[in-house]
Amino acid sequence: MLAPARACLDYLGEVLGRKPFAERLFDDEDSIETFARAVNGAEEMSGAIDYGAYFLMTVRLVNGNSRGFHLNIHRTEDEQTGLLVRLENTNVGYRIPVELSERLEDIIYDPS
Repeated sequence: MLAPARACLDYLGEVLGRKPFAERLFDDEDSIETFARAVNGAEEMSGAIDYGAYFLMTVRLVNGNSRGFHLNIHRTEDEQTGLLVRLENTNVGYRIPVELSERLEDIIYDPS
């Protein structure tokens, strides 16, 4: 499940040109695989981070457990890396590679 962080509602409304979604559930195989690749393939960044969260992402595992993350993916025409932060330790950030960030951008911002 993905929900906009409250601090970013205005930004997301401008980017989308409409009120942002309250939450979205991604349950199709392609989206799940992309999110899983992003979480598993993100590389730890060095040093402390200072960021504002765009999205609150909850990943529900097969065994019933869940994990929470902040996920920052911009809506941009420029090449970008994404930011993933585990809620259990918000001092450490993980960089999502460009290819996966761009795929996540399409999944998140383009209406289905």
